[in-house]
Amino acid sequence: MMDESSGRPLDSADHQPRKKLKLTEADKKRSVRMFGALMGTLSKFQDETSKTKQTEAAKRRAAVESRLQAKLKLEAEALHMLRAYEVEETNLKQQVIRKTDELGHLSELHTIKFANRLACSHYLRTSTSKLTDADQKEPPLTTYGRPRHSEQPLFWLPHKLLPEQKEIIENQRREAQAEVAEDQIRWEEERLAKEEQLEKLQSHRDSRLAEIQAEKARARANADPTSDPTTANASLNPMTNDSPELGRRQTSEIRQDTPDVANDNGRDEDAVEY
Repeated sequence: MMDESSGRPLDSADHQPRKKLKLTEADKKRSVRMFGALMGTLSKFQDETSKTKQTEAAKRRAAVESRLQAKLKLEAEALHMLRAYEVEETNLKQQVIRKTDELGHLSELHTIKFANRLACSHYLRTSTSKLTDADQKEPPLTTYGRPRHSEQPLFWLPHKLLPEQKEIIENQRREAQAEVAEDQIRWEEERLAKEEQLEKLQSHRDSRLAEIQAEKARARANADPTSDPTTANASLNPMTNDSPELGRRQTSEIRQDTPDVANDNGRDEDAVEY
């Protein structure tokens, strides 16, 4: 028999049907076991790959969270320190202002006291009435019902002075001048001591304010993201830079800076007028 397409005789084996392999029950079970083992290996490989990816992502997220938490902690501590420094600055300035006002007020009071003492010495005055034992038990009342603890003398001057009145006034003037001179000496010593204390307080304030400014600069440097070492390390880590979550978190952060307390230039704290 000839092949029509090729023109060559056909072999008897070519037109015989192929025999099907007969699988025994053991061969079928063996095939099932091999297929199950293959599927198990593939499934295990997929699980391990998925777990590895999840673990790496979790590690990256944990690293990002750790850096952000450390950064927020530094900023919170720096903000707390800045507020404490500002309170200390205000207290130092207010303390100097109070001492300066106190010294000026005392100087004004002593000036008025000395002037009144000398002015009253040019007048005659009434003698205070002596209280009896019954009056001393209960203080007398004024017109408005308030207790009057002492009788205030009245200062007066007649149109024409008698010789003895002139002598009284001269004695009063000499006594007043002597008393005022002694009081002025004592007050001058007290004023110099208070001025020395004020100068020491001002010197301490100035030195401490300079230290506070330096400490505030360091606190701001710690709170500044550009100087944060964790941020610097993150910029050098390619795995961290490839994470889109880190970029979103960093752009959403808000840094709170506390402005400096404005210096009180409207008042000279060191000036003391007398």
